[in-house]
Amino acid sequence: MINTFYSIQNFRAWTEAQTNGFLSGHSEFIDPDFINPYCWIVAQMKRRLTVYEGEYPIWLWSIRPDLRRTGYLKKGTKAVLLEIEISNDRVLLSDFQAWHCVLNRWTLEDHKGEDISMEKSWERIFDLEYLKTHPDWGQFNELDIQGVTDKIYLSQIKSVKLFICK
Repeated sequence: MINTFYSIQNFRAWTEAQTNGFLSGHSEFIDPDFINPYCWIVAQMKRRLTVYEGEYPIWLWSIRPDLRRTGYLKKGTKAVLLEIEISNDRVLLSDFQAWHCVLNRWTLEDHKGEDISMEKSWERIFDLEYLKTHPDWGQFNELDIQGVTDKIYLSQIKSVKLFICK
């Protein structure tokens, strides 16, 4: 099944994609403090995606981001919002807020009292049905669904909107 996703990329990455015919993730764009969490998500992509070419993740959103908001990239950065149609077998979905447990090396506590290792608890970020019932994540709020993929081909990009980050 094909779904629509959105990705915010700096203009340089978009220019390279037009030359290469595809967009892929690169380690140079990863904050050094987050190398270990990114290695963890790459291992999860290898394990969970049926089609994975081994690149670092490209972040996707299931809902079109509001470009009037701040925080996507550094203020003043020339960027593009890409609308992408991509097959579900190339996207690993998770909850954006729960992903912060991985980034910050926190255990994603189980509301049923299950005792597992911190890294094993992180796998709950992919269990969207579980998170919907969790009192800290989805019980009273809508989940903030994000995805990762390793490559986006130009043929999958349906629209491009240029903007300057606030």
